[in-house]
Amino acid sequence: MAEDTCFFNLSNFAELNQFLHECVDDLISKRQIKFGTFENNDTKWTQDNFDKAVKYIQNCYRKSVVGGKLHLDPSINDDVADAIRKCYEFRKADIQQALVKDALLRKGDCVVENIDWKLKWILGSSSLASLREPLLQVFFHCVEKHDSRMEKKTVQFEAGLNQLDSLIEELTKLKQTLAVETSSLN
Repeated sequence: MAEDTCFFNLSNFAELNQFLHECVDDLISKRQIKFGTFENNDTKWTQDNFDKAVKYIQNCYRKSVVGGKLHLDPSINDDVADAIRKCYEFRKADIQQALVKDALLRKGDCVVENIDWKLKWILGSSSLASLREPLLQVFFHCVEKHDSRMEKKTVQFEAGLNQLDSLIEELTKLKQTLAVETSSLN
């Protein structure tokens, strides 16, 4: 496969690094990689070579996250292989997160993409202005897959101090459970 991907011949490492990071951005659905960005460089890309190079890098990174080790074609020159490894190590968490999100969405699960919160103080009454109670508003921005389309939604709730303490306890237990399950996978 490596002989078909002319990016291994790139002499400009800034361009190679840009290409590698854009491959990751495309893999994690952050931004689609475009042939036009790399069309006029020293390697004289063709659309076919470009597509093969993108596919090779993305497959290497995808398999590395799943398998735990980065396997590269031995014919790749050492400097290029080093750049591929450095990009992988730098972006590994992004790749893992995107692959987990994709797997969860394929199963039909709802995935929380972002959390916003506000803390408000509620006054007891106008005559008792010194009596205040904190109220936390939480907004979970989620995405679900319905058929072949993604649907975004926001789940909102409010919690007082007691409810917030219970929520923190449950989330802490969940985090510990996930840490134990994750460590048993490795």
